[in-house]
Amino acid sequence: MNDGPRVLVLYERGPSGSRTLDQARELIQAQDGQLTVVTVAPRDMRVRGTGVSARDYNDAVHDSAQRELDEARRLLGPLAEAIVFEVVVEGGNTSLAGWAADGAFDIILLPGRRRLFSRAGHPLAAALRESTAADVRVVARDGATRGG
Repeated sequence: MNDGPRVLVLYERGPSGSRTLDQARELIQAQDGQLTVVTVAPRDMRVRGTGVSARDYNDAVHDSAQRELDEARRLLGPLAEAIVFEVVVEGGNTSLAGWAADGAFDIILLPGRRRLFSRAGHPLAAALRESTAADVRVVARDGATRGG
């Protein structure tokens, strides 16, 4: 059984997502931690008048999130065998923040997103801080980690 930190990574395709996986890899290897990598698939409950059913739309979004998860698995290489990978479906009464709170993670790493006139942040950071006791960190494209 690992005594190190339980680490959750939200993976999003791109340089910040790759840097986030790199930092997670370093954390779990240095501290004998456990890693869970997730992607988010927002669920649309509305009926669409465009000829695309909500079910078809949601299936396409889930498939896209699964492809991102597969990419994360590939980037982590042989280490992926010891990692939990999951698509978290958001919508209705479910959210990543609630899912993360149930998982009792110690550290949550989010990929930074560029914001005009300010440092990188992530729109889910505040909700995760409110719903969990985890140390929520945002990883910028350059690999710098911030609490934002």
